[in-house]
Amino acid sequence: RQPWPSDADEGAGIRSAFQDVLIQFTIDLITAGDARAARQGQPVITLPVLRAELDRFMPHEVNEYEDVIYYPHLPPGERIVIEAYDLDAFRDGGLHWRVIQWALETGSLDGLREPDPFAAELVAEGVAQLGVLVLRIAGRLSQEDEAQFLRTADIAAATVEIQRLLQADAEAAASPRRSHGNPAVSA
Repeated sequence: RQPWPSDADEGAGIRSAFQDVLIQFTIDLITAGDARAARQGQPVITLPVLRAELDRFMPHEVNEYEDVIYYPHLPPGERIVIEAYDLDAFRDGGLHWRVIQWALETGSLDGLREPDPFAAELVAEGVAQLGVLVLRIAGRLSQEDEAQFLRTADIAAATVEIQRLLQADAEAAASPRRSHGNPAVSA
């Protein structure tokens, strides 16, 4: 965990960059859900449709403690585990619902199918999960850089790292030798 900067301008920059990442994610997720629903001839974005897109955007598993393990096809040391209590703390503030509101206000979702109530709940959960993931990775990168506090650049670097991990996980999933300690996958 990395402290928040005391400089108000840097703090505002972090907040803005973070919100922008979450808003764009929301737009991209709902747009992808709309396209999948259209291919399936569905009038709304359903929970299974949204689940498939969220799994594509953020591959993860949930363990018995409700911790979320991201990039499950990677070796255990490369996966990122977000504990349930961190997700709960993020959701408690309600930012994930505000992000959805802000995404709707951009107009980018006008004319698309609407998520049904269960899919809408999953959009909110995805926003919360990504929010914690971005902050976790940004904090780690900031510490690795020996910075004294979180920086706006760390948010941008975290999004690049998430894309790298997503690509690596997809490659590992496609590899014929991908067990990495996952008993559900045969070597």
